[in-house]
Amino acid sequence: MHHMSLQIQFYSLKNEAHPTFHLKLYNPGSAIILSSIMPILENMGVRVITESPYSIKVGNEGECIWMHCFKIQIKADCTSFVFEDIADNFINC
Repeated sequence: MHHMSLQIQFYSLKNEAHPTFHLKLYNPGSAIILSSIMPILENMGVRVITESPYSIKVGNEGECIWMHCFKIQIKADCTSFVFEDIADNFINC
């Protein structure tokens, strides 16, 4: 398998009320430790509603990618929320 770095997907569903969004983090090799990621999300003005981790096997050598699916809401007191800031914070941590 070629080397893959942390990947991020951010989206909202049409049938969900604002300010609910979904964040997926794809991390090769190992699960993301929740106690490491929760402060990052909280400091960016996001409240985590749910998190579901999934291990996805890739290739024949037992390698896996961990997908973490977060349902999040923007905190009411958050005055500015920019998705690119989220991506930068995860990539640079």
